[in-house]
Amino acid sequence: MRRLLTVARVAEAFHVLPSVAARALDEDPEQLDVLCLIVLSYASVKSQFDQAGTDDGALKHLKDHPHMLAVRRNAFDLHLERVAARRAAQEEANNGR
Repeated sequence: MRRLLTVARVAEAFHVLPSVAARALDEDPEQLDVLCLIVLSYASVKSQFDQAGTDDGALKHLKDHPHMLAVRRNAFDLHLERVAARRAAQEEANNGR
């Protein structure tokens, strides 16, 4: 059943017939199609996260999504990096006076 679901997801995502998806999966030992599905799923969740802005209610349907924790963590880490970069630039500007 799991293989059938994977074939169906690959076929849907890449707009190919299930027979083409099954053959592609059989001929791809690295399972790049499956990895692409994971990346596409993450990108979809990230896009919805970005569009929601500060409206947490808009993300209720994603609260248990496996990628939501990673999206939130990455957004937080990016925010911290930007804050640190701004502080470093400000300190450099203050030291240059």
